[in-house]
Amino acid sequence: MSTLNNIVIIAFVFLTALRLNAVETISGQLQQELQQEKITLATAAAIEMIALRNPDLLPAGYQHLERPQFTRKTTLLKSIIARHWQEYSESEKGLLSPFFMRPSADLLPESIVSPKGRFKIHYTTEGLHATTHEFAQEAAGSFEFAYDYQVGQLGFMPPPTDFGIDGPEHDIYMQNIPDYGSTTYENAVPATARQDYTGWVEIDNDFTHTPTKGYDALHVTAAHELFHLVQLGYRSYHVTDMSAIFLFEAGATWMEDVVYDEVNDYYYYLPPFFQNPSQPFYVANGIHEYGLTVFYHMLEQQHGIEVIKSIWDNFIRYEPVVAIDQAVRRYGGTFAHKLIEFSLWNTHTGIYADTVDYYAEGRHYPELEGNDRFDLYDKVEISNENAELVVKYFELVPASAAGFLVTPAFEEPTNDYVVIQTANISPLYQYGAGDVNLDFYTDKDSVRTWLNIVNAEIPPFSYSLNKTHYTVVVERGKSANESSKISSVVPNPFNPAEDHFLTLEYILQATTQNLKFMVFQETGQLVFNQSYGKRPGGYGMIQWDGRNMNGEAVASGVYFLFLIGDKRIKPSKVAIIN
Repeated sequence: MSTLNNIVIIAFVFLTALRLNAVETISGQLQQELQQEKITLATAAAIEMIALRNPDLLPAGYQHLERPQFTRKTTLLKSIIARHWQEYSESEKGLLSPFFMRPSADLLPESIVSPKGRFKIHYTTEGLHATTHEFAQEAAGSFEFAYDYQVGQLGFMPPPTDFGIDGPEHDIYMQNIPDYGSTTYENAVPATARQDYTGWVEIDNDFTHTPTKGYDALHVTAAHELFHLVQLGYRSYHVTDMSAIFLFEAGATWMEDVVYDEVNDYYYYLPPFFQNPSQPFYVANGIHEYGLTVFYHMLEQQHGIEVIKSIWDNFIRYEPVVAIDQAVRRYGGTFAHKLIEFSLWNTHTGIYADTVDYYAEGRHYPELEGNDRFDLYDKVEISNENAELVVKYFELVPASAAGFLVTPAFEEPTNDYVVIQTANISPLYQYGAGDVNLDFYTDKDSVRTWLNIVNAEIPPFSYSLNKTHYTVVVERGKSANESSKISSVVPNPFNPAEDHFLTLEYILQATTQNLKFMVFQETGQLVFNQSYGKRPGGYGMIQWDGRNMNGEAVASGVYFLFLIGDKRIKPSKVAIIN
């Protein structure tokens, strides 16, 4: 079975596990048959799509099973079907093609054009798909408002026009669907060199079955689906090697809250996200990718809207996770550092929320449910597996005030990190790369200590789920007894024009009164020098943009990187390419 099949089986298992008697549902039956390799992923996606949109055409073996009344899987299913299109027979293609076609004028005979002429709302006031003229007019105004906000105010590129199909406007079709809405890519834009596409939108006719209802649901759906049209103008989700559905849905759900901050529909997706926090970052299963919107909230709080715009600018030519990596490098650090920070932010929710340093709306988020919890007396050993872009969360509850040593051993330590976060103790957190020991101390008030295992390896441009083993031992009263050192320099070689920042990670054996960072050419000439003052013992990070003390880009070559502390620290080398 392919690794992509494995990922989507995880999706089906996760979704159906949310319900009792899951096998009695369409999704439950399909996930069971996928696990038993009785059907292919292409077949499963096709059957579930038929169940959602035309259940009369279901094969006999599925007609008695319960169908979902509400789902967010339409875009995901269409993406899977599109990627596997050549696997279907001609008759199967005939069944599936209508799901990619616009609703006809016979189905939705009425239409209105939005106030500024950008959108045409197609609807009917009779039958199964009936809505009211007032609701259609509200939809027209909502899409215009979202357009002015996203394109006019925030500066995202306008979505491509659709070559005049059903008129010059962007087309919105209102009909009775088991979803808020969905956006379907349609035609490549030949006038541009990038892989951008036109698209069309369908939204529900009355929003009576959705978690958020009525006008509030209509408003956030307009913001969400319009941003999908905008995203398609950068690059379509179906043309990348790694499926970009997670990037699209997390971003569009974030945009809902930007345009209509008072609605907070995204809260509905957070319980399953925080109850199952150790899924791969890039998984799309109809729920996880919507909860992943909190990653966008973190980035926006840290760096503003510009970092989100940068992700989409990079997505034009990079794979999804690499696009994020390139975007955050402009602000210092890498995607690995953001995944480490994300693991910290996710523990500050609910009653543990810190709305100053972490999620601004974190009090409304559920508390994170870790992978395990340990009472920490003298020694705890944690042994498990991890896969690419997965974080494992372990809560430690020390029995008394004490110092502890953390000793990790990773099967493949290159992109693995141990993160320690201790309540009420300064520094509040520290992390180490690979098989590097960590010290931490807890006092009697430190009732929660999190030990997070982060696999920050960006997988190849396909789903791989390459699991590797690790063991982490936490012992009371030990000392790491490490020398101060530079633990990593990334990237190396360093291309300032593309990478923006070089990140140097270090460990200090003890508090240093005045930490200095110095860069020398091979000839011994000093090109950069900066003092950071007093720095605590433990792990830290410094970024350098590849410029000298006059702000000029240094020449290509090999450079020596020095950290000068209270004790000697061995320097590192980096090759710079300009």
